[in-house]
Amino acid sequence: MKLQNKLVITYLLVALIPLSILVLLNYTNMRQALVGEEQRALESLAEFKVKAIQNYFSGLAEEIKSSQDSLEAQIYFPIVSRLTKANSSSAYQQAKDVLDQEIKKTISRRPEIDNVLFINPQGKITYNHRQAINGQTIEELLPVVGSVAFERGKESLYFDDLYLDLFDNNFDFLVSAPIYATDKTFAGVLIFEVNAKKLYEVILATEGLGETGEVLLVKRITNSFEETNRFLTYPYDPQGQTVLFLNPLRFDQGAAFKRQIKIGEANGFPSQEAAQGKTGAGVSLDYRGDKVLAVWRYLPDRNWGIVTKISLKELLLPATTVLKAILFFSFIAIVMIFIISWLLSRTISAPILELAEMTNKISQGNLDIKFNKKLTSTPGEIGVLAKGFASMTTNLHELYHNLENKVKERTKKLEKSEKELKATLADAERLNKLMVGRELDMVKLKEELAKYKNNKI
Repeated sequence: MKLQNKLVITYLLVALIPLSILVLLNYTNMRQALVGEEQRALESLAEFKVKAIQNYFSGLAEEIKSSQDSLEAQIYFPIVSRLTKANSSSAYQQAKDVLDQEIKKTISRRPEIDNVLFINPQGKITYNHRQAINGQTIEELLPVVGSVAFERGKESLYFDDLYLDLFDNNFDFLVSAPIYATDKTFAGVLIFEVNAKKLYEVILATEGLGETGEVLLVKRITNSFEETNRFLTYPYDPQGQTVLFLNPLRFDQGAAFKRQIKIGEANGFPSQEAAQGKTGAGVSLDYRGDKVLAVWRYLPDRNWGIVTKISLKELLLPATTVLKAILFFSFIAIVMIFIISWLLSRTISAPILELAEMTNKISQGNLDIKFNKKLTSTPGEIGVLAKGFASMTTNLHELYHNLENKVKERTKKLEKSEKELKATLADAERLNKLMVGRELDMVKLKEELAKYKNNKI
């Protein structure tokens, strides 16, 4: 890899690593802050909803207790019960008129009360605020739920659970309480038939929950009554593993008494927890499988669970928006860093590469190169290095030149010595040949002398 590329990568890493850590820390801190703040808001909202529901039922309880303890109820409900068959009598009409006036006052205070009934001990309706008495029993008028409210109302104040009235398609519930005559004898049961619209207004209000937040009201079904001709009550689950939604949902208006989830499913964890009597908060999947921040609470008086939640995507939208802005500016910063690092690395690597090229030429024996004045005048260590290389090259060139001259001189001397040596060798050879010739002549002379001496003898 080229030096310039290495420098560019190094500069980018040096810039990107702290930048990435900074972006991650900012996003993480903002995310935690948003989640923490929203969780506190959801907890406050959940507590407010629980308190509002409790206050709502407390108000109804006080209202029916007020009617229960009133002297008019103790006197005139037994009268209308006794005179039901003689309902044209003045005594009956007088008693009914008094009760009507009292009930009107009650309804003016609590307009969600649709009807007020009084049932005698035999289960016959002897007073009906909304319509004339026709001898109906409570079971005939309000199957299932009416009989339960009557039986429980004999003993003490009783709140029936929500049910869907298929006649008017409203969600209602009953409140019942025993009525005692002035002599403390049991006279019958007073029942308020209450439209749950106001209750749902309290529950379903989504102020502060953005575009995706909602409030869920749920109940764990263990056993219940069967569906009857007029009232749609809870399904029966002998295992107790069903969680039923009791209110219309923001994204499913028909969910009340229809949408169910099983305990243990991946979706709807907050609803499952709330329906099982648990309290908590956290990020999980809602009934639609969306990731949400949820807070759940349990209402033991009603055996209900309540969940306040908001989509995590919407909750983190500010952090996501900021993150996108940071990433955009980070991208611009990275481009600028790349350009600057490329220019800077080029400034650093160009003289180094030029020095490397000079070194390569020197290594090949080319000492006649000339260093660029711009290179040798470069400030800093690179300039010092270039000057050193230039000086070294000049010294090497001079040394090589001097050495070459000395070699030439020595070569000339050697050539002269060689010529002299060759001449000496030639003279020596000639002398040798002369000496050898003389020796042969002497040998021949000696041989002739020897022959002469022998002949003389």
